[in-house]
Amino acid sequence: LDAKSVADRHMVLHSIFKWASAKTRRLVDHNPCTETQLPKRTRKPPKGLTVPEFQALHAAAGRVDPDAADLILFLVSMAWRFSEATALAARGIEDWGDEMYATVQRVHRRDERGAMTIVEDSAKSAAGLRRAKVPPMCAAMIRRRLVGKGVDELVFTNGQGRQWYQTNFNNRLWPKILAESGLERRPTPHWLKHTHVAFLVRTGQVTMPEIQRRAGHEDIQTTINVYGRSIDDASNDALAAFDAVAFGPPVVRGELG
Repeated sequence: LDAKSVADRHMVLHSIFKWASAKTRRLVDHNPCTETQLPKRTRKPPKGLTVPEFQALHAAAGRVDPDAADLILFLVSMAWRFSEATALAARGIEDWGDEMYATVQRVHRRDERGAMTIVEDSAKSAAGLRRAKVPPMCAAMIRRRLVGKGVDELVFTNGQGRQWYQTNFNNRLWPKILAESGLERRPTPHWLKHTHVAFLVRTGQVTMPEIQRRAGHEDIQTTINVYGRSIDDASNDALAAFDAVAFGPPVVRGELG
């Protein structure tokens, strides 16, 4: 059993002993679970696509289903969850020409009957209701999709003009795209969120608070726990600045005697 499984079972056992040791019951004298040293949980690094893998996946999606390719481009460009992206309405887009912003206003949720429905202002946390800048390639795609749409119409729909459902997308369409892509690894759609962060980190121009806001994390500690190991070295500019502090300004080659 891995550490998480042990912790889950320990929590159940702890609750049983706590109930049995209550003053009104006294079925047991002691709760041994309070003294148990549990195995430490090690968080695995998030799985993301490499640049060639993403390019192959996106190209394959374009051949299999162009509407799915647009959705995939948005997911990898924005780090949104599937339930957020597929509930995005045209009114959630602000287009200023040189800049575009997208705002999480609605999400897909299951109602009390188990049916998927779009709910206003129902993100997992307040940070999930975020406004984020859209990269140029993704912005151009959104402008194309917005032509002729009303303010409350969905930005991303399937080939029949209907809303996407994650179960259908994952079980029916995603395997076809993977087969067409020829990838050896078998990524899931959630990898696209991690891929966005990995690509940002590779630019060397992003801070942890910026990642936190784009990922929609309420607590920056969550961001650090998930993505901290992705930022495993200093940038070239930072190392050059370190040398300047430690050894003084760099010597110009022509100044050598």
